[in-house]
Amino acid sequence: MMGNPLYKDDIGAMCYNAAKTWQIGWYNDRKMQLNPLDEASDWSTSFQMVGIANYQDEATSNLPVSVKLETKTASDYFVGFNRATGVNSDNDEADDELTIVQVTGGDGESQSQSYLRATLLEGEEYTIAGAGGTDRNITVQHVSIDKTNSDGVWRANVRVEMQETPTDEVSNVQHSFTSQLSLLT
Repeated sequence: MMGNPLYKDDIGAMCYNAAKTWQIGWYNDRKMQLNPLDEASDWSTSFQMVGIANYQDEATSNLPVSVKLETKTASDYFVGFNRATGVNSDNDEADDELTIVQVTGGDGESQSQSYLRATLLEGEEYTIAGAGGTDRNITVQHVSIDKTNSDGVWRANVRVEMQETPTDEVSNVQHSFTSQLSLLT
């Protein structure tokens, strides 16, 4: 394994995060890019994805292993299914969970620092508030894991949706903050 953090030669079956996987281009035929900020304010989509360990399985050749959420900035978000099996069986964290990773530059296309922002169990969600400096939020939900396929490959069911931050919510937060300040003075 490249960059093996276990300092051993005979163990270390683990893969790069979704952002690094996107960046190195090994799985270019299994990438999916979503552009939520180009969509209507009530846009949503659902899809299945598989982990890197199932990249070569014929039955899943149409499913992504890395999903990019384009924010129209240099700092985008990436979704991956951290399936703990095969070449990814020695994970240190987030086994069989959805991972959300953010890059801090390069639009995910060139070398940049990446940060793990969330690991999601089935039913959990993560919201990117004010995505791309807008009044929109992008929510990623790990709906479930489909473990019932005859091919034995687990598939993560994912939902991504867009929501605008209601103007009255912003107003209420500003009002609350102003009220708290007046109490302090």
